[in-house]
Amino acid sequence: TYSSVVSRESVRIGFLLAALNDIDIMSGDISNAYLNAKTKEKVWFRAGAEFGDNQGKRVKIIKALYGLPGSGNAWRSALADVLRNHMGYTSSLADPDVWYKAETKSNGDPYYSYILCYVDDVLLIHETPKKLMDILEAKYPLKSDSIGKPMVYLGANIQKLPSNTPGKACWGASAEQYVREAVSNVKQQLKRDGYSFNKKLSDINYSPQQPFSNIKYRPVLNTSTKCNEAQVSYYQNLIGVLRWIVELGRIDINFEISVLSQYLVNPRIGHLNQALHVFKYLDIHKENFIAFDPTYVDLNQPVNDLESPETRPKVM
Repeated sequence: TYSSVVSRESVRIGFLLAALNDIDIMSGDISNAYLNAKTKEKVWFRAGAEFGDNQGKRVKIIKALYGLPGSGNAWRSALADVLRNHMGYTSSLADPDVWYKAETKSNGDPYYSYILCYVDDVLLIHETPKKLMDILEAKYPLKSDSIGKPMVYLGANIQKLPSNTPGKACWGASAEQYVREAVSNVKQQLKRDGYSFNKKLSDINYSPQQPFSNIKYRPVLNTSTKCNEAQVSYYQNLIGVLRWIVELGRIDINFEISVLSQYLVNPRIGHLNQALHVFKYLDIHKENFIAFDPTYVDLNQPVNDLESPETRPKVM
């Protein structure tokens, strides 16, 4: 695609930099973004009956209409022109949809501000991001209900949290909303299919502390019956959903989903049960999140009164 698609890694780094430099973040959604750019192709059509008296006339398209092959590229170029030539920002070599600019805080401290672009969504990281939002709003129409502190970005729930550094704040991201919907869909599917699996997964009093049913479970040692064609398809669907949940920040299930993904072609019933167990784990621990806290943690310091720097292993 030629559209602006900032990576999730860049977004996470942006949240960390905001906390590190003690600056603020705002997000906004540009309304009908493509229509703010002119198409680069020569496209025309013959007017139909809906054009009234102009029916039958040739109509030349000048706007980057949604659906045209080059509209994404046209919009990206138009936005880049504003960011570069009107606002003085530079596109990052590491991620072209991260734009940066050297700034100075009101207290005299130097820092970099950033604008992150994902098609028509912008994330502004600045000491006073409202100033940047006002400049963009003067250029393009923005959806009024989208302007403000980011609540959801690229599918992840965003929240501001207290930092481990006293008096500071940081940002956090979670997949809570997506997890809730995914778990609900799995429960409904199992109910419709009448599929029975480990009974403790439906026990409301069962609260697993790890994604697999047993911390020593190894999929490679599973010798249960192979899944039939329908179960294989269902297993592949479950793993696809779980992979996306990992992408949204649930790195606590990353290992388990990585090893289960090795059996997409020929899974066994035991693998399917373990995939379902991961959903049970997510159902219980749906509110887990990643905090982008720049607080330095000295791993050589004792974590409780029973440890001392002498007895704690040194981290090189």
